[in-house]
Amino acid sequence: MRYINLDVRFSYEDMDLSQKVAPLLFEVFISNAFKYVKTESGYIHIRLYSDEDNAIYFTCENSIGRKSPDISSTKSGIYNVTQRLHLIYPNKHDLKIEETGDVFRVSLIIRN
Repeated sequence: MRYINLDVRFSYEDMDLSQKVAPLLFEVFISNAFKYVKTESGYIHIRLYSDEDNAIYFTCENSIGRKSPDISSTKSGIYNVTQRLHLIYPNKHDLKIEETGDVFRVSLIIRN
């Protein structure tokens, strides 16, 4: 059995818990973070909060490890969630996905 040193943090602040979002909307980003995280001293940081205008802010950032040969990426999960956002929250969301160096970051804002 192999153990890894992984720093996982989840924070939610100032959330209006009566707000609703589409089911499993964040799941693709979180599962991708675990799939591609750097396994030696890697990290996954997830943050969820809302503001006074009831906009929902979600960020998921992870260190990127080397992709193993058995992991194939079709990016279909990200494509599908992007299409869902356009259908469910037209002109009410901002999605930013960036990969810089060894960091992968997703930022999503949903305005109600």
